[in-house]
Amino acid sequence: MSNSPELKGLWAQLEPHIAVYGPEDDIARPAVLLFHGSGGIRSHLHDYAKAAATAGWRAFVVDSYGHRGWKRWFSFIFISTLILFHGHERTVDVRAALWGVKQRADIDLNRIVLAGWSHGSWTIMDLMTLEPETSDLLHGVGGLFLVYPYIGPKSRTPTHGWRWWPKTMLIVSGQDHITAKDFTHSVFGDLKAQGLPLEIRNFDATHAYDEPGFAIDWPPNQPMRHHAEATKDTIAAFVDFLKGI
Repeated sequence: MSNSPELKGLWAQLEPHIAVYGPEDDIARPAVLLFHGSGGIRSHLHDYAKAAATAGWRAFVVDSYGHRGWKRWFSFIFISTLILFHGHERTVDVRAALWGVKQRADIDLNRIVLAGWSHGSWTIMDLMTLEPETSDLLHGVGGLFLVYPYIGPKSRTPTHGWRWWPKTMLIVSGQDHITAKDFTHSVFGDLKAQGLPLEIRNFDATHAYDEPGFAIDWPPNQPMRHHAEATKDTIAAFVDFLKGI
């Protein structure tokens, strides 16, 4: 497998910071890897993972900050502001997590999904532009679940073609101020025209709407609010998407 000595070392650092969900058996089951937004691990990712486990999947919630020693305040100051840790830099975590999960005997190597929220989606999308077609690392990745993805300065997708075309479900927030819905639809419209198998779900909600208890009004006139009903529907869409892989 591509760069396995390097990925093995990265996996050793990352693995202690991954929460694993799934049936308690040795059956080779499909796997979904979940990558958080710029604010780090929040409780809603575990809700998605539990829903996946109930549907018979193995779910891996990957913490990109734990092994780096980064706290939530650090992420707000340096990562949410695009000063540090851009999507293409974080792709090392996706690669390492994929490599590590594929070493497990209880994983169906032909049914793997990558799921990302905001910065996590950015990272997954950048990986689609970077991983060579000759690589075997992404073989078996049959789906991408991208929730209110960041697509802006430093994102590669608007200017670089994807090299991989997994079945994709895109979740768009109609009130998103991080990446405007029209721009998101435009970028993914181009990808669909190029051959990406794409389904879009639109929700009249803000960025980070599925994070319980979350509310912020900074910058002015750019609120983010939890939306319980949209969250419920998004988790249901997530499970439906997994069942179709």
